[in-house]
Amino acid sequence: MANSKYDYVKSFEAFDGLLPHTWIVIRIDGRSFHRFADVHDFEKPNDIRALKLMNECAKGVLQDLTDIIFAYGESDEYSFVIHKNSNLYQRRSSKLVSVIVSLFTSLFVLNWAAFFPGRELQYAPSFDGRAVCYPTDLVLRDYLSWRQVDCHINNQFNTCLWKMVQAGQSRDNAYRILKGTDACYKNEMLFKEHGINYSKLPEIFRKGTYVYRKRVQETCVLEFAACTTSRTRTVVAIEHGDIIGERFWLENSYLLEGRKGNIPKKPQDAWQDNKAIGNILDIASDSCGGVVTCDAPAIKMTDESSDGVTGSCIHCMAKAVRHTCKSLTCSIFIFLFLTGAFISMLSYPS
Repeated sequence: MANSKYDYVKSFEAFDGLLPHTWIVIRIDGRSFHRFADVHDFEKPNDIRALKLMNECAKGVLQDLTDIIFAYGESDEYSFVIHKNSNLYQRRSSKLVSVIVSLFTSLFVLNWAAFFPGRELQYAPSFDGRAVCYPTDLVLRDYLSWRQVDCHINNQFNTCLWKMVQAGQSRDNAYRILKGTDACYKNEMLFKEHGINYSKLPEIFRKGTYVYRKRVQETCVLEFAACTTSRTRTVVAIEHGDIIGERFWLENSYLLEGRKGNIPKKPQDAWQDNKAIGNILDIASDSCGGVVTCDAPAIKMTDESSDGVTGSCIHCMAKAVRHTCKSLTCSIFIFLFLTGAFISMLSYPS
């Protein structure tokens, strides 16, 4: 209806752009997931299949939306961090929330059968979402720390609760006993009454899961040339561990730097040395294979990294290309020199 008399209705739409140069966090939460878990017979207090399904959905969101640099999840919630310099959907809150929520929900349904084989969905799952801006790196990290502390508190409480229920207590009575108790009491109860050392439980239960763009150093072996080279690239990784302390953020400082968390270029990287050559050769490379396509003999890459990713390398071919470029440069220089000399001879008075 462009340029029609009805265009005025667009003026009723409010612009809901979020503050610029701030970290955007989109937190999604399962709607009535207590009922969803009961209907689908989730294991208590933690169903590893459901947690892995949630993690796979978060990974899919990061793979689809490259402006998201980090995500943290626990139980039926996930927080997605959009880089502070991003202008995705003009930073419109309604767009960002609706796209991430709908994509996550679609992936949840799409991947259900892979994690719950033989068990059909009884009804459609749904998630709600909200967008919040955080002004500094420190405040963003405090937010993520808050969510991880929440994961620990909830998991410790629920572990105690369900162990008591499995031992014969009613759910309401177990709740009353645990209400108001501190962490030491719960740890002592789990160890003495149920033989469980809480600190030995899987980290996915105690600390949740983070999904991020991980820097991976690849070693490529050139079989025909008997030499190796390396480069750095990013992969979307699913990991479990502490994000409250400094270690993770020091080891992955690039996440809060640059544009959308991209890895800053380093001159010492072998790949950087051959960047111009790589553009000339137009390498087709992805995470599924490492074959360089050009007129030179095919080069098959084998990866030696522990992350199981592969890539392409042109280290040795670059030498040959550089040599060709030098020869071409010399030829052009000689041609221009002779052309200039010839013109000078023609213009010289007889």
